[in-house]
Amino acid sequence: MGNAINYDARAIWRHLVRDGGWWTASNPRLHWSPTFTELEMVDALSALVGGGFLDRREFQCRVQYCFTSDCKQLLGTQSNLSINTGAIV
Repeated sequence: MGNAINYDARAIWRHLVRDGGWWTASNPRLHWSPTFTELEMVDALSALVGGGFLDRREFQCRVQYCFTSDCKQLLGTQSNLSINTGAIV
């Protein structure tokens, strides 16, 4: 994927924003399997974090990703997305 925000990364982003909370890379990968390999999921999440579209933290020795109020929205998305940073998924 080369750290580009492509159609696949946008789909993953929409999924995380819609469902809310903090996600490890393995959680959405299991949901999207076999669509994305682990490497493709990590590349997409890294690109989204690098572009400011997702937040990243380390919690209990695991890297987690979330859409927070500090994150940018992808172009063409609704401006009224609800931000749910509650439970860890």
